[in-house]
Amino acid sequence: MVLEETDRLLLCGHCRVKLYLSGNRFLSYLLPPSVEGSNEVFYAPYWRVKGILFSCAGQELAHRVVDASVQAGELKGLPVSLGYRPQALRLRFVLAVTPGRFLPTTLRLETVRAVAQGGLAMVESDMLPVAAPYHAFLGETVSIIHAPLFLQGNTVVDAVLDRPVCRLDAVGLKILESATPAPDDGLRFIATLCPHCGWDLQADPDSHVLLCANCHSAWQAGPAAL
Repeated sequence: MVLEETDRLLLCGHCRVKLYLSGNRFLSYLLPPSVEGSNEVFYAPYWRVKGILFSCAGQELAHRVVDASVQAGELKGLPVSLGYRPQALRLRFVLAVTPGRFLPTTLRLETVRAVAQGGLAMVESDMLPVAAPYHAFLGETVSIIHAPLFLQGNTVVDAVLDRPVCRLDAVGLKILESATPAPDDGLRFIATLCPHCGWDLQADPDSHVLLCANCHSAWQAGPAAL
């Protein structure tokens, strides 16, 4: 089964059971490595922000679809953006049992949001090149994408392209030591039954609110329940 990044509703084509995907604050994904070997894979975090930027300058109204990523860790020398990889490659959920080590996310989400909502350009994004006096960033979808890497000597190698990325000094090697097993980001599967009357809730695949046609209530998912 293939899901879009914005999909939250999982429908089994065999038994027709519906489940809702829920996380702590946002979902974490990884780009699967294409290079297999004895080297341990570690993952570098990137914030991914998607939405639509509306801007108004004088009597000119413009909008642009935004799908931008930015490096969210402390390791120097890595690409500042994932470019088109999140759109071109199939993403996988990060689960507590995912093998490899994960570098911590240190760039605050509020910083990334301020850049996007301020109408300023993010690296390799498709945002408007000039910040307009009036702007609004709508339909925001935020996630973390983990890019796979491995170490050969002191050289960091891209585990998707099997291509050297950078060489690490003593500080960089120390940062690698902070990598930990896969974080438990709280991915949960929640039954889509109305907590009030037990009726089947209805929603589109990318909805954040589920509706009950029986008792006319609306429900939003928390970390573990509706």
